[in-house]
Amino acid sequence: MKATLGFNLPKQLHDLAFPEHRIKNRMELIRLCVKTCRELTLFTPQEVDIIKSSKLILKRDKMSRLFYFSDKKYLSISVPLGMSLNVNNTPRFYYDGHPIDSEMWSKIIERSNFDNDEWMDDEWFLNYPTSEDPTFRRFEDLYRHLLSVEYGYIRYDNDLTGYREAKAQGKEHHHPLHHCDIHLANESTFKIGLKGKISELQFIEILDNEQMRWYMNHHNKVNK
Repeated sequence: MKATLGFNLPKQLHDLAFPEHRIKNRMELIRLCVKTCRELTLFTPQEVDIIKSSKLILKRDKMSRLFYFSDKKYLSISVPLGMSLNVNNTPRFYYDGHPIDSEMWSKIIERSNFDNDEWMDDEWFLNYPTSEDPTFRRFEDLYRHLLSVEYGYIRYDNDLTGYREAKAQGKEHHHPLHHCDIHLANESTFKIGLKGKISELQFIEILDNEQMRWYMNHHNKVNK
């Protein structure tokens, strides 16, 4: 099932995708992912061939990814869930063959609002080893999956302030004006500089393995 679906980006999701600080916490990604997926099940999207006004894109192909767009920043994460489309193109999400219903979404979102490991003190988690409730076990299996999965975080940034600060120190190639931040944690994140601004469609193409691949040049090939 191939589909590229466009949605409006509600303010609450915009603020989660593009907070004042750089996202560094896995719980922030889980919160963004589950709240977005839940939101998408409530609205009828438009199937789009050309990315125009949509600021939230769900792309389903060999990859399943969410794309968030603002004026100077783009963000993408993978969707670690199964997915199908209803007759009106509204997505429905699954885990381990089971549909995620409204009650399950509510519990997942409630759990995602915890920070770091606070959720481990929750009564449901503490009872998990002995619980025989199949719904409870599906919920815990799903949430453990969300905690451990790779989200493929990548963000494009047009960061004039950071670039000017780096250039003043003679380090403009350490913090290019246009760049992508790849991976989340401090110990694994890195930047790839770009020669100039990229469009929303180009950002999607970079992450689409069915498209021709982009190539990198060393900084001495970039016009200063």
